[in-house]
Amino acid sequence: MPSSSLLEAALRFVKSFFKQPVPARLRTATNRRIENLEERQLLAADLGGDIIDPVPFAEVSVETAPVTVKEIQLRVNGQDVFLDESDSKISLNAGDYVEVISLGLSVGQGLQTNDGVFAVEGYVNKLFSANDRSQTDYADGRFSARSGNTAVALGDVVQGGLDGGWTVEEGWDRLTLNLVHYFGNQSSREAAVSLLLEVGTPDFAFSDDVYESFSKPLTVGEEISITGSWLNQGDGRYHNYAEVDIFYEGQEIPEWVGVLVGNANSQNGVSGEFLFPTENGDMFTERWTPQKAGNYRIEFTVDPEKIWDESNEDNNRIRLDVTVAEPVSTIDVGNLGRGIVSHDRAEGVGFIMYTEEAVDERFKHKKVHNGNADHFVTVRFHDGQWQYDTNNKYVDFDIRDTDILMAKVELTHDEVEMLEGINYSFHGIQMGYQSSDVVVIQDRWNHRFNDGDFGVTGTFIQRHTQSAEKISFAEQSIEVKESTPTGSVLDQLDGVDQGFQFEFVSGNENGNFSVDPSGQLTLDSALDFETQPTHTLQIKATAGDDTRIFHVDVTVMDSIEDQTVGLGDLGKGAAANDRATGQGFILFSVEDVHDRFAKAKILADNADHLISVKLIDGQWFVDNNYRYTAFTPTETDVLVAKVNYDQNSAEVLAGINEQYAGIQLGVAETDLSIRPEQWGKGFNRGEFGLQGTTLVFHG
Repeated sequence: MPSSSLLEAALRFVKSFFKQPVPARLRTATNRRIENLEERQLLAADLGGDIIDPVPFAEVSVETAPVTVKEIQLRVNGQDVFLDESDSKISLNAGDYVEVISLGLSVGQGLQTNDGVFAVEGYVNKLFSANDRSQTDYADGRFSARSGNTAVALGDVVQGGLDGGWTVEEGWDRLTLNLVHYFGNQSSREAAVSLLLEVGTPDFAFSDDVYESFSKPLTVGEEISITGSWLNQGDGRYHNYAEVDIFYEGQEIPEWVGVLVGNANSQNGVSGEFLFPTENGDMFTERWTPQKAGNYRIEFTVDPEKIWDESNEDNNRIRLDVTVAEPVSTIDVGNLGRGIVSHDRAEGVGFIMYTEEAVDERFKHKKVHNGNADHFVTVRFHDGQWQYDTNNKYVDFDIRDTDILMAKVELTHDEVEMLEGINYSFHGIQMGYQSSDVVVIQDRWNHRFNDGDFGVTGTFIQRHTQSAEKISFAEQSIEVKESTPTGSVLDQLDGVDQGFQFEFVSGNENGNFSVDPSGQLTLDSALDFETQPTHTLQIKATAGDDTRIFHVDVTVMDSIEDQTVGLGDLGKGAAANDRATGQGFILFSVEDVHDRFAKAKILADNADHLISVKLIDGQWFVDNNYRYTAFTPTETDVLVAKVNYDQNSAEVLAGINEQYAGIQLGVAETDLSIRPEQWGKGFNRGEFGLQGTTLVFHG
């Protein structure tokens, strides 16, 4: 990582490429500079060439400049507009007609000759591609008429403007006027001025995918790829950039800076990786590699130099606080065999456990089935004792400090939940891990379907560096009638004595419930039975080193009746972001998704009532194939399928009847089928092909 002084110098150099045009200047471009957003990213100090891009213009004193432009007269839609030295930008709308009427000049003594005439050339810079900065369209130039050319004279001179004008379009961002001096058979350019054209009113903001780079634990020495998207929610198309600044705890100078450059309009945002500027390939690293453990402040800013005037300047910044830990040793998971065996008739909750000693050696008195992975085994905690599964019976075993519970499995339905990021001590065994590429797949053995067993892939595990919090779990279910009055005690949390402190972790955002020091759960306000028939509460109870997590399902009885609905037009399928990771869902919406999520601009060929959604930090987001947009669930929303983006798999949730983060999870029955990696009739990475006609809600 560069030293503080080197970084400050680099930042000053970098920011020089993006300074807003200097107010009170319409300057002569004698010392030419190139404003190029990519040059900030690469620090490629290519200041040569013959490109006229004087924003900001070099500071040139009137005494040494032969000619300066003091005033420009434009005509916009027939109305005169006068610009002087204080103006550097003009706001327009697509379809406006712009003419250059005249230039007010101040002519000094520095000309090669006082003979001849002045003339004007005008060019517009336009965004010709999706990513590159604007280029001068020399084929669409305008020139002064002979009748408008002014004879050279010292002092103040009014030079005629251009023949004709331009009908402004989205993506035009600069007007450049060159003042040319013709004398004898020679000519020279004496001045060049440039005005930023802001066509439309932008509103730059970030997509929520900028959070994803920091959703996993970070360690010292790890190269971090920071990705995300910024977009324009307003009108017009603009070349711009977003910046991420990373500050170590208590410091005001960023340790690392990265940028993401591109063009954005209301239909297309800019997605990619934020990179640190590099010089000569060896002065700085491109990606952030934290060098010390501790807390960091991450600040994302779009349009940081405020190049463009926006309709909303208050939504351009996102701040995150992250912790970087010391690196941990990596565990090689060894031979994965044919998978992990489990009793076919097993029920309830179990775990996939990593064991440092090979399974065949540790459990050799009652061996696990042949072909089982060397270091993974299915276990359960039953009647106060840990037991491992040989494939046909459970056997008691003594736990060890090196054991890790890698995944939680719902054995009745063979459902798997990886425990990455979890850090608890569950009945004496480490529950969860810092990071890993291990994935456990339900109903697999030897890479084929096999009911009850588990496939496994991956190579490594990284343990947590901090101590695990000792914790125990309990699950309770409570049925509430619509007539249950507020103030009623619903139930007693099991096994809780006086002295515990209670905290709602999730599920009580509306304050419908309370819990007293003895563990009694009370209904404080009426429930909205139609919108949410089931409330899943997570309550944390702590007394000294004793920590317990209670999962409580409060179910409203007989709140809705069975009903069959049609799936509607399935289009080409349900689109999803190709870079999506982790878990997501296919949501059924009674309202057409194109109407309901109009602002999210859902693909036209997406199904009318089925759409990809994702839960991020407790907030639901709809996926329009390239960015996520937050939405609020309705009472009729149903999660009809669960998808695993890492495995490109999808599971239709027929026969499941649960609540998940405020949305009904599962349907009574359906003929819906899902084919990952399909769009229409062809292969398409990341999308989901759909077939079916109806679904039946639960009663």
